[in-house]
Amino acid sequence: MAGALVGPRGSLFPDDELYDAGVREAVAAVASQAAQGAVVCSDSVSVVAEYLREAGRTDLQSRSIAHDGLPMQPVETWVLVQDGHTYFENAGVIDQLRHRLRPWREIAAAGVPAVQVFRLTARER
Repeated sequence: MAGALVGPRGSLFPDDELYDAGVREAVAAVASQAAQGAVVCSDSVSVVAEYLREAGRTDLQSRSIAHDGLPMQPVETWVLVQDGHTYFENAGVIDQLRHRLRPWREIAAAGVPAVQVFRLTARER
């Protein structure tokens, strides 16, 4: 509770406070719009894969930003950015996305930004 006096919710320990909040909603939005065979990059790979399966979108691939990076081939790519899943290995990619593109959608949990969704087409690469 003392941390709330120092900073707003979600700003001190987003991995603890938010964890994977908003991912279900972000994946549902992507699943409703994504082209056949698109790639969804995040660092909640298994969570995203499960929500894609539940949405009936087994044609979409779930990949790790930190481990796999963004696809090099020209494929529709969706990127789910969560501050609680920002690491040394993915911080550069996330910074570039945030500087080059506006999020396609932002999901909040209890009024705190939880997930930013970016859509990359061949033009943005």
